[in-house]
Amino acid sequence: MGCSSCPVSCHRYVKVEKPEKFAVEGMGPEYETLCLFGTSCLIDDLPAVVKANDMCNRYGIDTISAGGIVGLLMECCERGWITKEDTDGIEVSWGSSDALLSVIEKIALRFGFGTILAEGVRAAAE
Repeated sequence: MGCSSCPVSCHRYVKVEKPEKFAVEGMGPEYETLCLFGTSCLIDDLPAVVKANDMCNRYGIDTISAGGIVGLLMECCERGWITKEDTDGIEVSWGSSDALLSVIEKIALRFGFGTILAEGVRAAAE
């Protein structure tokens, strides 16, 4: 599928049925999204990455920015700079698809610690 008047047709249509919690049908993730939600967050669960992409698209969030901020959060949690208490009880760790989806929702709704992350990597780092 392609954007209006574009001859490249780089978009893809996907349908994920299982597991149910990642069920989605619609536009699939692009290369950058796969890299930022997948490789950069050590998530090797393709249905989870597709779901994260869909959530961002529906919320109007840039997937590259979201992947960068979630990766930063995972690194900070790994180093012990941010704890489970700081993340409203979400266990954030490398490779956690459940954490990825929960954090995206917090960012989109600007709820709890998601309010800080919604401002971007620079604001969160400060």
